Amino acid sequence: MTAEDEEFNRIERESRIKQDYVRDIKIPTREQLIAEVAVLTELVRVLSDRVKELEKQEPVAWMDRDGDIYKELPNEYWNPPHTPIYAKREWVGLTVGEIAEIVKTLERGNIFLAIQSLEAKLREKNGL
Repeated sequence: MTAEDEEFNRIERESRIKQDYVRDIKIPTREQLIAEVAVLTELVRVLSDRVKELEKQEPVAWMDRDGDIYKELPNEYWNPPHTPIYAKREWVGLTVGEIAEIVKTLERGNIFLAIQSLEAKLREKNGL
């Protein structure tokens, strides 16, 4: 077998592998995509609310563009680009039982109610 034949066979094998991979890809339905967009939209809203809440807190320190951290602003005129750093709050997740309750809502086919339940439970547990 010549070098050209070997190269041709190698390319053909790679092509078959790629075709098999593409054939095995599962394309989501329109309904699945709509549901996923709804979940992601809700997540963006929740995270935006969280950012707003963090901005209301007083920073515990500031970091300049060089990565230096200051616990207090050096003086009132100090104005290099700086990023406020906030105290980290410990995240409280859901128990298996709480997750099971929300999954039951999903099994009844109401994804929006499940998302609202999830959001409410996490807000309650994390004091938001």
